[in-house]
Amino acid sequence: MQLSQILGDEDDGEQGEEEVTKLYGRDGLVFLLDATASMFEPLLSGADEAIKQCLECVKRTLMNKIISSDSDLVGVVLFGTEKSKNIYNFEHVLVLVDLSCPSADSIKKVESFLDVKKLANEFGHSQAFLLSDALWICQHMFNNSKMKFATRRVMIFTRNDDPHASDPQKQRQARMRAEDLRESGIHIELLALGKGFNHSQFYNTIVQEPEDQQYAHAQISERLEELLSQIKRRIHKKRIVSHLRFELGPQLKMAVTNYMLARRMRKPGPVKLERETNHELRTRTVSFLEDTGEFLLPSDVVKFQEYGGRRIKFSRDDARHMKEVMPPGIRLVGFRPKADLKAEHYVHPASFIYPDEETVKGSTCLFRALMNQCIAKDVVAICWFVPRKGVSARLVALIPQEEVCNPQGIQQIPPGFHVIPLPFANDLREVPPERRSTEDDGMHTEEIEDMVEAAKMMIKKLRFRFNPDDFEDPVLQTHWRNIEALALNRDSVESINDLTVPVVEDMDHRAGEQMEEFQKLTNPAGIDFVRAAAFKKGATKRKAGETSSNQPAKRPVSSDEVQEAVRHGHVEKMTVAQLKDFLISEGVKVDSHLRKADLIACLYKHLGIQPIP
Repeated sequence: MQLSQILGDEDDGEQGEEEVTKLYGRDGLVFLLDATASMFEPLLSGADEAIKQCLECVKRTLMNKIISSDSDLVGVVLFGTEKSKNIYNFEHVLVLVDLSCPSADSIKKVESFLDVKKLANEFGHSQAFLLSDALWICQHMFNNSKMKFATRRVMIFTRNDDPHASDPQKQRQARMRAEDLRESGIHIELLALGKGFNHSQFYNTIVQEPEDQQYAHAQISERLEELLSQIKRRIHKKRIVSHLRFELGPQLKMAVTNYMLARRMRKPGPVKLERETNHELRTRTVSFLEDTGEFLLPSDVVKFQEYGGRRIKFSRDDARHMKEVMPPGIRLVGFRPKADLKAEHYVHPASFIYPDEETVKGSTCLFRALMNQCIAKDVVAICWFVPRKGVSARLVALIPQEEVCNPQGIQQIPPGFHVIPLPFANDLREVPPERRSTEDDGMHTEEIEDMVEAAKMMIKKLRFRFNPDDFEDPVLQTHWRNIEALALNRDSVESINDLTVPVVEDMDHRAGEQMEEFQKLTNPAGIDFVRAAAFKKGATKRKAGETSSNQPAKRPVSSDEVQEAVRHGHVEKMTVAQLKDFLISEGVKVDSHLRKADLIACLYKHLGIQPIP
C-alpha cells in the first residue's frame, strides 16, 4: 500500500457532525408550551391560534432535526392544562413528548394535536398551574437521560408576561427553580408572543439569554414566519470545532475557540440491512495474502512510497508523524495588506475564531487589541494554523470582522477573525488566457464595445441582493420530502418551492429591452444555439454518413434463453426491455408502467414456475 493511500485526501477545514458529536455530546432541547386559554386565541385577526403556531414550529423543528442532527434529543411539555401527565404527578403539567431523538412517531404525535379543538377537548385549560413545577419536570427529563449533552436548553412559548401576578409566593418559587436550572447548566430561553409583551414584568428574572442571543428581548413574534425564524437562529448549532492557543510571540499567547461557519450538506449514504430482520449490517475489512490466503493483522501491513525506483517503507506511526509538523494551535508569522488577498487564494472553507476567556484570562483584551489594529491598518494576519491533532499545518490569513449592532444596540454581526486557508506555491496553477483578435471574428472594435455596453446594461438591470439563507438545495429538499412521505405514511409527497429556477417573467419585466438589445448585437442571425447544440450532440453519436436506420437492431431473447435464465436464477440480469418484448411475444398483456419486479412476477406466472427464493 502506498503512503498516499494512508495519508488520504484530508479536509483540514471541515469536521463531520458525527465527530463533533462524539467529542462534545448532543444538544438537548425541551419545548415548554403555555396551554392556558389565552394561547387558544389567534395573535392576529385571521391568523391561526397561538398554540397551533407553536406546535407547528415544534413539528418543523423535529423534521429539521432528523435531517440535520438526528442524534439530538427533543422533548415537549405543556403547562396550564387541566389534565396532568408527568412522573411526579404535578397538577396541570403534561409531558407530550418524552426527551428522545426525533422520530416519525414524535412528529405524528405533535401533528395530531394541530387540531386545536382536539387539543382543548383532550387536555383542557387551567390557570392553577405552577411554573416552578413545569421547570422541575424539564430539569428531571435532562437528569434522567443517560446521554452526554453539549447543551441543555428549555425554550418557553407564552403570550402571558406575568403568569403569577397575584401570587408573589408562586413567583418566588419559579425564580428559585429557574436558578436551580441555571446552576445545573440548563439554559432557559423565552419566545414571547404577541404585541405588548413586557419582559420586565416577570420573565427577565427567569430567562438567561446566552451572550450571542441578546436580541431576544427586542423581538416579539406575532406570525408563524417570525416564530420559525427565531427558533432557527436559536437552535442553530454553534459547535466549537476546537480550542486553540494563539501564539503571538515567544512569551505572548492567548486562547481562542474555532467555529465552522459553513459546511456542505450532503444526502446520507445508504445503509445496508439484513433482509429478514431489517437489522443494520456491519462491514469488516480484512487483508490477506493472494498466494496463500493467509489473513494479516494490521501490524503485518506496511506502507510505501516509490522514490528513485525503490519502495521506501513506512510504518503507520511514521506516516502519522510526517503529518504532525507542529502541535495544534495558531502561530503568527506576520502581516500583509488586505488588498494582497485574492479571490483565487480561496482553497478551503473558512472558519471563525473568537477569544476564549475561560481558558486564558486576558485573551479577550489581547484579541480585541489585535483585531482593532488590523482593522485600523487594513491588514490581515498571516499565521500557521493546525486546527486539531493529526491535521497538517496550513498557512492562513486572519481577516478581522468588526462588530455590527442595530439601532437598538442588539448585536447583528459578532467581532472576530475569519480564518482563510491559503495555497502553497505548489498548489498554484497558471492557465494562460485565450485571447482572440477581433479580426478573427470579423468584428470591428466599435461592435465589440457596443456588445460590452449592452451586456453591462443587462447585468445592471438583473442584479439582486444575494443571501444564501434564501436558497435551499432542491435536490436535498426533494430527497427528504420523499423520505418524510414514506416515514409519515403520507399519500402524496409535499412539493418544494425551487427558488433556484429563474423567474423568466420577472426577468423580462426588469430587463426585457436590455436582453433583446444584447441578443440583436451578439446574434443578429437569430440562431437557436440550444437546438443547434442538441443536433450536433446527436450527430456525433453516429459515424459519418451513418443514419439511424443503419444501426443494427438488438436481437430479442429467445424462449430457450429465457428458460435457461429461469433455471439458473439469472432472470434479474435481464433488462426491462427484454422482459417486455418476451412477454408481448408470448401474448401476455403488459402495462407500460410496470416495474422490473412486476415484469419478473408476470414472467414466472406465465411460465407456471415458482420464483426461486
